[in-house]
Amino acid sequence: ADLDPLDRFDAPKLTVHRYDHALEPAKAKALQANGNGLFVVAKGARHESYYVGVELERARSQLRGLDAEVQKRLLQVARSQRTVYLTQGHGERGEDSFASAAQRSPVEILRSALKAQNYELKTLSAAEGLAKEIPRDAAAVMVLGPQERFSEPEAQALAAYAEKGGKLFLALDPEPGKDFEELLKPLGLSLGTKLLANDVVFAGGTHTPADRTVLVTRSFSSHPAVSTNGRQTLPMFLVGAGPLEELKVHSADLAIDFLVRAEAN
Repeated sequence: ADLDPLDRFDAPKLTVHRYDHALEPAKAKALQANGNGLFVVAKGARHESYYVGVELERARSQLRGLDAEVQKRLLQVARSQRTVYLTQGHGERGEDSFASAAQRSPVEILRSALKAQNYELKTLSAAEGLAKEIPRDAAAVMVLGPQERFSEPEAQALAAYAEKGGKLFLALDPEPGKDFEELLKPLGLSLGTKLLANDVVFAGGTHTPADRTVLVTRSFSSHPAVSTNGRQTLPMFLVGAGPLEELKVHSADLAIDFLVRAEAN
């Protein structure tokens, strides 16, 4: 039966009810619940469910990830879905490392995290309009580890999108040996093509000279994105990083903040 909200639950915008599937068939049908042991997050006609189980021993594995599953479904029903575009056609990092002969680190964890935040992911290549105009429904555009340069029309479309206030996320590797000037110059930045290394401060792993390219730093700006790291002096590991610098001459409208800095040596 419908019970009062749990006394220990303090969230004015969220009400918790408990139903018995056999006693509330109409409610179960409306929520598409096919039995007990489910939790359903609902808002209006939108609802998302997750099966936990009714026996504690069998439900233990589900309960370990319960917080994350509740948050995921709350976001799915409380927030309208937005679209993030991932550029393609320039050797970007893929979702699956086994799909690449070079065995580059994939981005499936990032993709999963975005989907959990109720983002729809779509690819954006020249054939899909990248060389003309960024789609109007783009909540953000992500460029993840390209190996080839962008054409002038593609770069212009991305620059125009950013100038209009669009959210542009660039993740560029130094290994391809390209400075990606076409992407960075409009942002007042330049990328060096040499892999950075430190023979004093680095993270061990392989116990070979390659470890020196795994930089360690605790140097952060006051930007909110890294304020927690700065307050708690949490280290950050930079694996395979290249030097990023501000151009001496760029648009006065650009305010550039380097959130993370490597050790001086």
